[in-house]
Amino acid sequence: MTAGDGALVGAFTGVFAAAASALISIPFARIQLAFLKKFFLRFQEYIPAGSRPEGLDRLLNIDVRGFSLPAFLFNLVILSLIFAALGALGGVIGASLFGRKTAANPVPPPQPGSPA
Repeated sequence: MTAGDGALVGAFTGVFAAAASALISIPFARIQLAFLKKFFLRFQEYIPAGSRPEGLDRLLNIDVRGFSLPAFLFNLVILSLIFAALGALGGVIGASLFGRKTAANPVPPPQPGSPA
């Protein structure tokens, strides 16, 4: 196995993992947004009134909607790029560490009837 083979297998594995991650994240998107909204509400309590960040009110007024196709596709593309790159790197490292190495000059087996 060459390093190129390992990189190719790792990249395909990364793309598959990105697709699986994106699909699994669909049911949890609403829960995650609700959690973030509660987090920012609690975070707001500890900020002095005069030093609030500009966009905090917009973050607190975000509507917790469900599935968004453009956001899903953007997430899928970004995850695919990151996971494929890291998978390819892991494939190269794995191929160099665990790949089969062939001997440079293999020793031929002894011929029958010849002294060993």
